[in-house]
Amino acid sequence: MVLLFWILIAWLAFSWIPTVSAQKIPSKSFPNPTFQDFSNFILSNFHSQISLTTTLLILFSLVNNPELLNLHARQTHPVFHDENVTRASGWMKALARGLGNCLDYDLSKVLTQFTDKNWVTKLALQLDLLSSFLGLSLYKSNGNFKRKISQILQKSISPVRLICPPNMTCTTGSCNPYHISLRT
Repeated sequence: MVLLFWILIAWLAFSWIPTVSAQKIPSKSFPNPTFQDFSNFILSNFHSQISLTTTLLILFSLVNNPELLNLHARQTHPVFHDENVTRASGWMKALARGLGNCLDYDLSKVLTQFTDKNWVTKLALQLDLLSSFLGLSLYKSNGNFKRKISQILQKSISPVRLICPPNMTCTTGSCNPYHISLRT
């Protein structure tokens, strides 16, 4: 009887311990349009003088914010009768403001027809177009829900890193003036 009592006490004690379960989160592969298609999209939707650095900043800002993409996509696909469709959602406007801040608000070479008055909405609309072009949407073309984006894998674009000496030439006083070479 005493053993049963202690087993019951142990069971009650262990039942209060929080538990965690792991679940594999579905991830999306990094967008893979052809360079020609991507270049054409950028040239037709952004200023022709946009730099590569700014283009990559915008691209990586989109793909590294899957939660923002989920919230934006939900706002662009209303479910209830009192919801409105908006392409320049508050979420994309927040990202546009962040990009504007990162670019020191010099958006004259990012947006065509740049004005100080409506740049946030215009950039948010461009970001919406880019996310659609890259296939970063939760919804199919018919408006049906596909799945939530939880992570965008960047394995396909991870750089190749090599271990190299920090000097290009021999730096001691007794060296002959030769470059450092690698023979494989």
